[in-house]
Amino acid sequence: FVLFCGNLEDVLQDSEVAVSTQITTVGKLLPSTLTSDDEPSTSQSALEERPVSPDLHVPATSGDESVLLEGWQKFWDEPPPQVQGMYSPNILWLKTDGPYGIFETPRTYTTANGEQAMRKVFKNKMDFNPPPLPTRVQGSLPSMLSFFTTPVFFWRPVGVLQVKLKCPNAKCPAPPGSYLSRSGYGNLARQVCGLRYTYTLLTERLKCSFCMQKRQQTTDEQQLQYRWHAYSPSLLANLAPAVRSMFPAILCGKRAVDKNVVTLLSDRLNSVSMAKVHRMIQQGHDEWYAERRDLYQTLLHQAHTAGNASGSQQGILQFIKPPGSYTAPIQQTPLPSPRVLRRAHLIMEMEKMPMYRASVLSVTGEILCIDGTKQILKKIYGDGRGTMQYVTSVLNEWGQFLTVVVVASESEDCYQQLARGLVSRFRRANAPAPKVLYADNNCCREGGTSWLESLFEAWVDKGLVIRLDIRHWLHRWDAVVIKQSHAKYGTFMSALAGAILAYNKDDMLLLIEAVRKGNEELYSQYTDEQMVSFVKPYQLKSYVRRVTRGIEVSCFHSVMFMFSIQQNDGCCQVVLVRNIASVGCYKLKGLECNC
Repeated sequence: FVLFCGNLEDVLQDSEVAVSTQITTVGKLLPSTLTSDDEPSTSQSALEERPVSPDLHVPATSGDESVLLEGWQKFWDEPPPQVQGMYSPNILWLKTDGPYGIFETPRTYTTANGEQAMRKVFKNKMDFNPPPLPTRVQGSLPSMLSFFTTPVFFWRPVGVLQVKLKCPNAKCPAPPGSYLSRSGYGNLARQVCGLRYTYTLLTERLKCSFCMQKRQQTTDEQQLQYRWHAYSPSLLANLAPAVRSMFPAILCGKRAVDKNVVTLLSDRLNSVSMAKVHRMIQQGHDEWYAERRDLYQTLLHQAHTAGNASGSQQGILQFIKPPGSYTAPIQQTPLPSPRVLRRAHLIMEMEKMPMYRASVLSVTGEILCIDGTKQILKKIYGDGRGTMQYVTSVLNEWGQFLTVVVVASESEDCYQQLARGLVSRFRRANAPAPKVLYADNNCCREGGTSWLESLFEAWVDKGLVIRLDIRHWLHRWDAVVIKQSHAKYGTFMSALAGAILAYNKDDMLLLIEAVRKGNEELYSQYTDEQMVSFVKPYQLKSYVRRVTRGIEVSCFHSVMFMFSIQQNDGCCQVVLVRNIASVGCYKLKGLECNC
């Protein structure tokens, strides 16, 4: 009995104890512990099947010392000081699990000495998902680490995808048709911060043989680089967009952030800040960790109580170990700071710059509007504040930007470069020349050619018409108004716009028909003219276009006369508009240009 208890304590040092919730016998608990000579021993099969304690080092073999794990890096499970290694719950199943692990089945090969040996090689895939979570106790208590496993992504564009990558060095002596070759695997395992958990990122290494030969021959202090990790930014930039999109993370120094996390920072319309995204990710990681921890502790409690067993067999573990002595769950992985998330967002936006440029340079239109402002640059803060003074942009009829130029001051050379770029873009795209170009100034001509007409001469010869933007013409009347804080300033601008602009008839009929179909029983008795009173102001603003009426001099003068005289209505005793005779001629000239 003393010998049996001594062997029992040796076997039950780990939390992964073989437990039968029905009938627990000595034969089931120690299948081959005692030999025929009644001497204490432990069988090799029991050692192989026993899960590894989290406090012990996982060897570089899969249960058999004679099987070589080809490609497995030592730093993955034994990282150097101050270097983050592989996530500890992923080491065991990556090495030993056949269907889910990173290795194929063992194969026989001949060594350099002519001996036969066994080895395992990497599978020809990049995504590795862990085994399913244990959901019940069947014969043995699962290892604590098996509850906290996460996926592993092995980035191998050349080894798996067979991508042909050219050397990123500008002075590479490689002849045409030469590509990078494989040169082992990266010795560091990165931990990528995802939405709910942290997963592991591995990579292969690539080298350029020609740059390596050149480096061996040169004696320069700045030696030429000839070996890269496959996820280096210089290599990712050379990949096709479809292949580059398969890489799931953004690298920020020693940290890595999943792209699904970084895209949350792009939602600026809802005012999503870096701190808010950090709180959202922290909540997701806390929920995932709590679910795995609770499942582990629930199964551990069931194994200790064994409620479906007989009274003499209940809670066998409590007779061997004191209550509460078990392997505690691992600590939760810390998250990167909001500053790291901001840096990842900026890196992703920089990677998208070619796409943004191609998207902008592919936009054309038939109706263009050129406008300039100083207000946007006043909102810039930091070192660049005050370096630029003016922004000029060109939009089409759909509100899409064709180009934007930021300069220190307005100059003819700047606008000439802008015009040449737009004309050449339309020519390369085989797009027709625009029909109308609306501008904020420099559009009027007095018996000659305006400055914008000479700037876009190639389009003017094809029928381009340059007109003054009606919005700018209306805002020019701010110089006529005595003060904008006048009580009737809003009414004056509304009446002035009504004298110049009219609603599009076709759009108005479509809106009236839509309003009538909203309640046909109520609106069927009204005519189209009567239905106008049922149209809401926001509907007119959103669905009906406004067009210029032409040179309505009589209507214009009536509006000006009405607001230029002093009215004793008790609202305000100050005249809104100055003398109409001093400014009317100048403003009407702009109206003729616009219409």
